[in-house]
Amino acid sequence: MKVRYIVTIAVFCSASAASASMNAQLFYAKAVALEKKGMGAMLSKDLKPVMNEMKASGAAVKAENEAAKKLGSPLYCPPAKSGSMNSKQLLALFGAIPESRRKTINVQTAWKEILVKKFPC
Repeated sequence: MKVRYIVTIAVFCSASAASASMNAQLFYAKAVALEKKGMGAMLSKDLKPVMNEMKASGAAVKAENEAAKKLGSPLYCPPAKSGSMNSKQLLALFGAIPESRRKTINVQTAWKEILVKKFPC
């Protein structure tokens, strides 16, 4: 049963990874540009792809953590009420990853690294 569950999660995560394929550096650059536009960002063609990328990556990392938690070793352990994060906080966390590293990973991997560092178990 555990093996079937792990395979199902692996397939789900790879499908999510395929859809969440934006390079973390590209994501960061687009997000910074959108932040600088202020309210004008609402009219940008980059807004929806950046938002969708973060949503897909967030969902995939959350599913991966839930699966790991069920096996007894979660990837990260946020407090029960961790609250929400604004765009400046998100950009600061992505900006803390060295540019050379952001260029080699996708948004999902970057987000997982951020959460593991921010909420260690």
